[in-house]
Amino acid sequence: MKRMCVLCVALFVLVVALPALATETRVQTMGDQRLFIQDDYNIWNYTSTVNNYPRHLIVDHNNSGYTGDSRVGMIVPFMKNAVLGAFFSDDAIPLDFAWYWPGQRIDLFWGYRATNFDLGLHVDWWGDKSEQGPTDKQSASVVGLQAGVGFNANGNMLEFDAAYKKASYAYEPIASAFDSSYNDDGASMIALGARYLWAYNNMVTLVPALRFEQFKENNLLGVENKSSSFDVGAGCNTVPLQGTEFLTSIGIEMDKFEAKDAAGTTVDDENFKILPYVKFGADIQLKPWLNFRVGAQKWIQSTFEDKIADTKETHPNFVYNLGVGIMVGDVQFDAELDNDWLNQGPYFLSGEGDNGDMFPKISFKYDYR
Repeated sequence: MKRMCVLCVALFVLVVALPALATETRVQTMGDQRLFIQDDYNIWNYTSTVNNYPRHLIVDHNNSGYTGDSRVGMIVPFMKNAVLGAFFSDDAIPLDFAWYWPGQRIDLFWGYRATNFDLGLHVDWWGDKSEQGPTDKQSASVVGLQAGVGFNANGNMLEFDAAYKKASYAYEPIASAFDSSYNDDGASMIALGARYLWAYNNMVTLVPALRFEQFKENNLLGVENKSSSFDVGAGCNTVPLQGTEFLTSIGIEMDKFEAKDAAGTTVDDENFKILPYVKFGADIQLKPWLNFRVGAQKWIQSTFEDKIADTKETHPNFVYNLGVGIMVGDVQFDAELDNDWLNQGPYFLSGEGDNGDMFPKISFKYDYR
């Protein structure tokens, strides 16, 4: 019995300790397996994991997206068995709010660790405002609330998470802006997620997981746009050597979009996607200060169906990423390598002007003591 207790404690330490190795950049370079990976980026999908990082400083620099989506934040201890966190970024709201996207203001986290469970709360706020003269005004505000709970069961973790975002708008059309009829009159999003971290032995952790999201918006013409997505699968996290990790996952993702008027008649493309996938990621320690990373995502059969146009397409898809992790003292640097650089290199050598940035994503992490 005593040996069993020691084993359970050791497995729990393994499960808790592994996330302290990573950043958002590492998630991308290991196959974008954010449902299954044990990583500090999990605080955005499983809020209760914020308790794993009581002294955490992170900088995510992303130059690959439309707005960049860079982030700076910190998590600190708060009173007994609790943590507080605050993050600032240049992110735009990740919902399709037509022509007017509110910018991100702040993300706030609170976490509490009890004997057998963790709690986490996340509040995010987005808002923009434009004025032209005394009458022409536009404003948009989005507030989100996310809550998560994780249960420790003999060294294994069962995590649940739920999120809700609500948008509010005030439009008095500005003459130089787009026609107000294309703007949104209201939008909301809900998301539910769960996963189970089962430590099979001291090297292998199995992670079944699922996530559901639904987004609704109504524009000023009375048209309701609704999209839903469902992702379910299982991952296998293997640590054969200290500092080296392999992560493989299989699953299926389903996405649906439809637009209907006030009478319930479909007025826009109604489509449905089925995406069975296999994903793989490797983080291999080459030196005590240097890790090589590679990730691959293969959608075995991507099926797209448009009911309005009466069309159906089926085809495979493949994406891969390369990355590197460097430790300098207690600071960790993670970088994603642009795949085109493998062939083209810098402009002054190849003469190619479209090879983009060498490192589209870079992260810095410091877990202070």
